[in-house]
Amino acid sequence: AVKCMLNGMSIFLISSGIRICVNFERSATEEVVQIDPLNARILGIVFLTIFAIKGWLMWYVHCVHVAVFKDNYQLAKERELPYLRSVQNMMNGRRKGTGVPDV
Repeated sequence: AVKCMLNGMSIFLISSGIRICVNFERSATEEVVQIDPLNARILGIVFLTIFAIKGWLMWYVHCVHVAVFKDNYQLAKERELPYLRSVQNMMNGRRKGTGVPDV
């Protein structure tokens, strides 16, 4: 769920920027014009750019987060390997033992 949320957050930000841009364009073409068409286009492009940059930044942070997580996971896996081998050797030694239960 978290992976999907992080992947979808950048798409959501960019789509929100597109929606804001379209809303500015629509407000400039209504019968009762509330904003000049040139100003609407400028504002729309500015907000679209801001949201696109935020979306890209969120995607970049996600990629860095995944890379750091993979590195830390690999390091933890390497550090636990000697302990796993030791426990497996202890378990194998008891299974091959003298046949007398260790109770």
